[in-house]
Amino acid sequence: MPDITFLDTTVLCNLIPVPGRDQHRDEVRAEMAARLGRGEQFILPITAVIETGNFVAQLADGRERRHCAQ
Repeated sequence: MPDITFLDTTVLCNLIPVPGRDQHRDEVRAEMAARLGRGEQFILPITAVIETGNFVAQLADGRERRHCAQ
């Protein structure tokens, strides 16, 4: 059975990336790629999706907000 990991808001903010909340973007992407390569499965809780959406909605720059949302 493969390993299963819950992803939290900080991981999702780095994957999207959300400006100001993506300080570890390269490291997170590299670790995710390595874990996927090992066959690990991920669970993305709805709370992490909602929190990330709130961070995107709070971006002051409308162009950044739209880019992240898309």
